[in-house]
Amino acid sequence: GALGKATRPQSAPEADASADVTGPDTHSAPEHARDFGSSDSVPAGLGACTQKRPSAEARWKSQTPNMGTLPRAGAVAAAAELRGRAGDAAARMVLESVARIVKVQLPAYLKRLPVPESITGFARLTVAEWLRLLPFLGVLALLGYLAVRPFLPKKKQQKDSLINLKIQKENPKVVNEINIEDLCLTKAAYCRCWRSKTFPACDGSHNKHNELTGDNVGPLILKKKEV
Repeated sequence: GALGKATRPQSAPEADASADVTGPDTHSAPEHARDFGSSDSVPAGLGACTQKRPSAEARWKSQTPNMGTLPRAGAVAAAAELRGRAGDAAARMVLESVARIVKVQLPAYLKRLPVPESITGFARLTVAEWLRLLPFLGVLALLGYLAVRPFLPKKKQQKDSLINLKIQKENPKVVNEINIEDLCLTKAAYCRCWRSKTFPACDGSHNKHNELTGDNVGPLILKKKEV
């Protein structure tokens, strides 16, 4: 009786009920894994889905190739900003110093100067008062000279700064040779002012040159010795 009860086969309704209670077999392999157990039997579409995809780090590096330069660019920008701030601070300090001199120190210095109220008061100034007043008078004299300097007559400048202005300028050096045996005159004058139109012979152009420049050049004169 007990053995017969244990081995009694279940009816169809009882089998369905036991299947509903126990549920599907979760430890069994998937259907596609059972059908395609080896990689050789994986279909083309399913093999494409199972290929190894690149990691997130690899995708980030491929999409941002210039990210490695960002730290250096940021450092350069920060350094430029620091230099700009330092320049602004230095300019502000200079302007503050100038403003303090003009608004505070200069009025106080002028107020302490022993400036007399009349011309005769200068004769009553002591040596110490003169010493305090001289720097101020020197600055006034300098400013006055700079103000009238453009209107002062200018000295006449020398127009002929070069010695040779137009004689054989295409040559690096002007050299003339004269044979004494070829002299047909008892006296010959040769130019030394480089202004003669008959160079190397003198035509008297040195006279005008001397008047314009205050120079004192003259010709070279050759004479034949009288026998």
